Amino acid sequence: MLNALKALVVLLPIIIAVFVAGRFVFRDHVDPARITRWTIIFVSITIFGFLISNYWIMIVLYGAIMLALVGLKVETNLPVLYVLVICCLPPQFQPLLGFAGINYLFDISPPMILSLTVLAPALLYFQSMKIKGRGIITTDIFMISFFLLAIILGFRSTTFTSGLREIWNISLTIFLPYFVFSRWIKDIDELKTVIVAIMLPMISMACIAFFETALQWHFYSQPAVNWHGASGGNYGYRAGFLRAFASVMGPIEFGFLLMITMTFAYSLYPRSRLKFVGAGAIAAMFGALMLTFSRGPWIGVVIATFAFIASGPKGFKNAMMAGGVSLVLFAGVLVSPIGSSVISVLPFVDSGDSHGASTISYRQQLLENGIIVVKRNPLFGTTDYYQQPEMQALIQGQGIIDIVNSYLQIALQYGLVGMTLFIGILMSATYAAWRAMRLSSKYDEELSTYARAMFAAMVGVLVVIGTTSSVLQVPIFYWFMAGLSVAVRRIVATDLQTAAREGTQTQHLKVGADPINSLRVAQEKQEQSAEEIALAKRNAERKRDARARTVPAHLRQYVRNKPPEPRD
Repeated sequence: MLNALKALVVLLPIIIAVFVAGRFVFRDHVDPARITRWTIIFVSITIFGFLISNYWIMIVLYGAIMLALVGLKVETNLPVLYVLVICCLPPQFQPLLGFAGINYLFDISPPMILSLTVLAPALLYFQSMKIKGRGIITTDIFMISFFLLAIILGFRSTTFTSGLREIWNISLTIFLPYFVFSRWIKDIDELKTVIVAIMLPMISMACIAFFETALQWHFYSQPAVNWHGASGGNYGYRAGFLRAFASVMGPIEFGFLLMITMTFAYSLYPRSRLKFVGAGAIAAMFGALMLTFSRGPWIGVVIATFAFIASGPKGFKNAMMAGGVSLVLFAGVLVSPIGSSVISVLPFVDSGDSHGASTISYRQQLLENGIIVVKRNPLFGTTDYYQQPEMQALIQGQGIIDIVNSYLQIALQYGLVGMTLFIGILMSATYAAWRAMRLSSKYDEELSTYARAMFAAMVGVLVVIGTTSSVLQVPIFYWFMAGLSVAVRRIVATDLQTAAREGTQTQHLKVGADPINSLRVAQEKQEQSAEEIALAKRNAERKRDARARTVPAHLRQYVRNKPPEPRD
């Protein structure tokens, strides 16, 4: 308990400071009073998570609080509440013991409870999530097919309860995040609110990462010690520094989440107040990403950043300029006194560092052995791939087989059919964000910027998941990211359908004209009408004043107070 209190003494001031600063930086995007409520929710859950040592009491209380927040409508946008709290507590899971000969029913973790208490109730508002733009799109087809395939394959060569556990897991971690996020977000204001709710907790975690590395202490391992009586995370070092992971409990996974958040920050920064605070937040996330010493997310953030720049206005020119500046800065770092230390942690560089070289060779061996196992069951994979001799040869010192490649992980479990559907989901969602960016750029620059950030983040996701396992919060983030990308596409589709309908009804344009032009013309006409009304009022006031000046001064009061003459 004493260590938990010490950890809270460090964590709470950082979290509160970040959220308070967010009230000023993002006040044009989200009501400051709303961010104050978010602060109270996040801090309260953090406190009881650290102070309650019994895991099951904590889980029950956590679920009750989230249900109360949903029922009392403290936050009416349920996806916002979900992303706000997803990284509040370590994602430690515990099996729920069974009965009548059943070993255990299913796994329980804070993210699963969050899906059950926040996203599942969203299904009660299904009518409010009715699609007004495009209906079923390609990503939905891939998702439904993958979901059904996973359910069917969950019952093969195993017990019935194992199949039910598979339904439990994929429903809470795959289906609900994608379905709710792709349907709930209907306009740009809701989209901005979700992005800010993602950023504030992750900026807090980024600031905490500096203290983790400086103090050589994983603060969020303390709740795991209280709950399970064991270490809540590995104290891994690289280049002499502790690899930070905050509440995510894994450095690569933490880097993955920072990559996504940094890409969102690029879209909010130009429209935020206190630019120097916003720049400091981006710098903090970049520094925290470096402190994870995770090479996959490093590569991912570079690719996502260049995708964001290249897909914007004057993209090629700006991307070349950014690349040139980056190369100059990188060359300066290499010739500095810390150059040798930087080289030792670079991706794809075997500098003699045993750990760095071993991780690269392990990934190569994992891919080679995994392909051999996939070839034995190419279509639908197998459930016992861990027991295959090629996989057993990959057991590490901790006694585990770490499949640090999400594509290979899907192929082993669901075969090439499952992997094709999985890639189809992410690729089609990426295309949906790109298409939304291109269409909205012709009539709404702000919406186009958010869609561009979504597209760049999805490009980074496609790269980084090839270097990490789909564990902890990683799959949750890329599934709801796919849902957000589809939501952005539907927002744009709704705008264009509305513009086309209004353009036809008001005869502003000929029937069948380009709906984008229709929307732009409708906006211009609305602005023009407002200007004409204002001009007409000013002219009327001038005429009234002119008429008043023609009346002699001694008669003005009489004329003003004279009662109207009765009509016959």
